[in-house]
Amino acid sequence: PVDFLFKESVKYAGANPVLFPANVVDGKIDLSKLESYITDKTKMICLCNPHNPLGLLYGKEDLQWMLDLAEKYDLWIMNDEIWSDIVYPEKPFLSILNVDKAKNHRIFSVFGFSKSFGIAGLRTGCIYCNNKKVFEKIIEASSVMTTAGGISSLSQVAGTACMNDARYWLDAFKEHLTGMRNYLCERVNGMPGVSCRVPEATYLAYVDVSSFGMASEELVNYISKNSNVVLIPGGEKFFGSNSEGYIRICFATSREILKEGLDRLERGIYMLLAEKRD
Repeated sequence: PVDFLFKESVKYAGANPVLFPANVVDGKIDLSKLESYITDKTKMICLCNPHNPLGLLYGKEDLQWMLDLAEKYDLWIMNDEIWSDIVYPEKPFLSILNVDKAKNHRIFSVFGFSKSFGIAGLRTGCIYCNNKKVFEKIIEASSVMTTAGGISSLSQVAGTACMNDARYWLDAFKEHLTGMRNYLCERVNGMPGVSCRVPEATYLAYVDVSSFGMASEELVNYISKNSNVVLIPGGEKFFGSNSEGYIRICFATSREILKEGLDRLERGIYMLLAEKRD
């Protein structure tokens, strides 16, 4: 599973996205078969670190492996680090840019302010890389210079304020999210038929609901209709076919709202189980 925008962006560029299954083994994404997916038509590896929706962080060994493959097969790496500020105390975030700097010319990175600073409506983000020629091509292809920097002046001021003046807010936000994460995982893992891994990063929980034997979308529609809480289903539409049997829950909210949402989810689950018994 991975956010649908990866696939859609590749298709928009006129390329063919090939989805690599992000199977979790011993608490990390198994990359042992990644090389077998590379063909003479492969141009780029798309990396999501921290990973959405799994909430996992890549370690140094796996990041080095991707860099080595990029070097071996002359590939680019599109490095999405939009969640890199939302990381929990148990495990540090390591950027691929800090692994093997001799190979950083193959990387261009994407970052945004919507997750960590909550200004999603202002559409503020950036692309950066160490290769000047590549950067100039990105500028040209994006038509960013046809307007005043590509985004509104208000968005630029907001982004500057986030970087320069709002780190204290982000620290408090992460402390709040740590409590929300722990509360959600305790509640979900106490419900019948569902389970989730404690995320290492992001404010998303990836919840296994496969025990109900229903398509993810069918399950969330049932919960929405019968207990009035809306969930994001796994499946082809949002995260790819390998996410079938899962749902995603966002816990970037207040304790009061999260509790109410989980109460409704639990109520819907017990209703569903009662129907199945009947």
